[in-house]
Amino acid sequence: MKSTALKRKTPLVSKSALTTKKPLRIGTTLKTKPKKAKTVKREKVKSANYLKKRCDELWRTYIKREGKCVFLGVAGMGDCKGPLNAAHIISRRYARTRYNPRNAVSCCVRHHCCLDGKIEPVHVAREHVEKLHPGIYADMWALAQTPTPMKRTDWEDILNQLKQLT
Repeated sequence: MKSTALKRKTPLVSKSALTTKKPLRIGTTLKTKPKKAKTVKREKVKSANYLKKRCDELWRTYIKREGKCVFLGVAGMGDCKGPLNAAHIISRRYARTRYNPRNAVSCCVRHHCCLDGKIEPVHVAREHVEKLHPGIYADMWALAQTPTPMKRTDWEDILNQLKQLT
């Protein structure tokens, strides 16, 4: 007969499985495989992005603890509108000043836009911040210009400091 591609070339059951095992003699033991050493699970190292997000959350909570807009009742600023925000005085793109508590105020959405220079009166908002924190712009700007890159350990230190504050 011709063999076709559909015919099985190996048996379904191995020949060794069909043979019976010999009984153990008295005084002999079964040989067992040595146990594998248990692997210890390593603690996952948290990425810099994870630490950054966690720092953002804690920082936001810390700044908003005042519960009101710092520009409330300031002449020339208008009424408060929108929910409370944590606003940076110097932009948050500078890592060295991003989580500094002196570099932030809590304010409503409208006054946050004023502080960022998106709507008028920008000069009134910045003057009021300077009254609240004298010399803040010069101090934070000098710190922001520090050219040192941030490492994961720096983010861990910042996270621990923020945990102590909140």
